[in-house]
Amino acid sequence: MSGATLRTSTPKKLDATVPVRLNALAMVRARTRVRGTLLECASARKKQVRQWRFQVASAQPQILSPADSAIWREFYLDTFVDRASEHYQRYIASPQQFSDGIHYRGYIWDCLRSPTRITSKRFRLELENKTELFVMADDHSRDRVIGPPLWPFPPYSVACFKSKLLVEWLNSLPEDIYVFDASVSWTLVLTHEYDAKRRYCLCCGVLPAAS
Repeated sequence: MSGATLRTSTPKKLDATVPVRLNALAMVRARTRVRGTLLECASARKKQVRQWRFQVASAQPQILSPADSAIWREFYLDTFVDRASEHYQRYIASPQQFSDGIHYRGYIWDCLRSPTRITSKRFRLELENKTELFVMADDHSRDRVIGPPLWPFPPYSVACFKSKLLVEWLNSLPEDIYVFDASVSWTLVLTHEYDAKRRYCLCCGVLPAAS
């Protein structure tokens, strides 16, 4: 094909800004994904905090008002305790001044009427057989009780526990506690005393049959 002219096309010049735009778009998308992930994490964290706060609130006993505590404590003492005994009058009814306030020196369980000794295992089993329980403790000074926990609630208060919660709380309560229910027909007592074999635990009254 003589006389024909061969035409060659000139390559188009590449737009140098294209990679830059693509990189910027990728960064925007990546940041969007990261922001979305962070928002999801924050939402999940808030949910965990709400659940934790609910668990903490539900894992706390109900502390009765001072008036109601006084009523239940009086019922307990009238039902199970020999308040005319010398020990009660000397060591409980006559509180003394200590460095952390006014407290008594004795233990209510030393004045129980006709207590029966039980094992610590029986004590726990009886707790598990109940539903809602009242708990109170002696009002002692840290000057006298050096190591174990004192009553963590207001002095002379009565706490209302679910039975399972009480078992979980035992290590956070004083070594000497008094457990009963709304019938005030029985009581379980955990003490700090041990003999050669086991811990000294007591019961008074007629314990209801396991439900």
